[in-house]
Amino acid sequence: MEKTTTGAGYSQQCVTRKIDRVWDGSNYHGASLEAVVRLGRAKGYRIVGCCLAGSNAFFARDDLCGDLFLDPPTAEEHYEPTRFFLLFLPAGLGPKVGPYVDV
Repeated sequence: MEKTTTGAGYSQQCVTRKIDRVWDGSNYHGASLEAVVRLGRAKGYRIVGCCLAGSNAFFARDDLCGDLFLDPPTAEEHYEPTRFFLLFLPAGLGPKVGPYVDV
């Protein structure tokens, strides 16, 4: 689940809802990590981690977690700050097209 990287991860904030809003390229989008964690908890999920870049949070169904993940499952525990410098590092795989086989 992608979250906004603006502000502290444990503040509970979300942008105002506007149906016809189009992303303007700024960091005004989404919700804070705490807001996303609370939403996940209300739907039966718990946070299990965040990516190093600070832009994504990962959740799993609470009933399947057992003792497999770091406790406590809070925004404060799992928060990773935004690391914009990672944007400039080469990553991923190069493009390659087929051949593929239908299965």
